[in-house]
Amino acid sequence: MSATARTVSLKQVARMTDGEARALFRQIRWPNTKGTAVCP
Repeated sequence: MSATARTVSLKQVARMTDGEARALFRQIRWPNTKGTAVCP
């Protein structure tokens, strides 16, 4: 788990809009491409 993922709480996510949460989860999942999804 990345450092960013470890610092995000459920309470923070619950306060986000759908777009904010989506952007955060994409950034956590694909940190090397700045949130752009990649398929190896």
